[in-house]
Amino acid sequence: MSLTFKQVVDEVLADSFAEAKRSSAKSWVQARHALLWDHADWTFKYGTDTITVTAGSAAVGSVAADLGSVIALYNSDGEQLRAIRDHREFYESYNANLSDTGEPEAFTVIGGQVIVGPVSSVTRSDWLMVYKKRKPTLSADGDATGIPDGYDVALIHGGKAEGYKLSNIPLWQAFDQNYLYYIKVMEGQYLNELDGAQDTFGGAYRPDVRSY
Repeated sequence: MSLTFKQVVDEVLADSFAEAKRSSAKSWVQARHALLWDHADWTFKYGTDTITVTAGSAAVGSVAADLGSVIALYNSDGEQLRAIRDHREFYESYNANLSDTGEPEAFTVIGGQVIVGPVSSVTRSDWLMVYKKRKPTLSADGDATGIPDGYDVALIHGGKAEGYKLSNIPLWQAFDQNYLYYIKVMEGQYLNELDGAQDTFGGAYRPDVRSY
């Protein structure tokens, strides 16, 4: 079971800093969490979600709360919708304010809202979205790190390293090395989930190619 934000901060303070430093310790952990999350294109940053399209609406429903960016969107028949990055191009082709409806064939994302075009003429709850997760926010005590079980201990080492460094205490170097060691091991475990596999079809899903 992964550690919560509070559990990580508690361990950063343990035998190292006074309770009065808790607010600072939170910022240290948040900084190291951001660095680790953005360090690589980790496989655990990707996910799938079953979404809903509703007749008469261009907005997709039941979207994952941790949606960062959409990689691909598939309808009930497994057909992939076309991703349109340019919002102007999308609305020139599929004006969501018009009454014209049909089977959606394209999508765009505006302010985190997934919009399909044309306005859907069908209601379906079995569409599939492949997406990249946004970095979890570490704020409340119970917030999860989103890092695989066991490896979130890296944040303890990273938090202590950050605190010691800012306090001009040489111990930061040892803890920083531990933090970097966890990341190095993660690079061998979470950068590819298809060991030895090769792409055999041109249209196969590849995590390094983003549709949106």
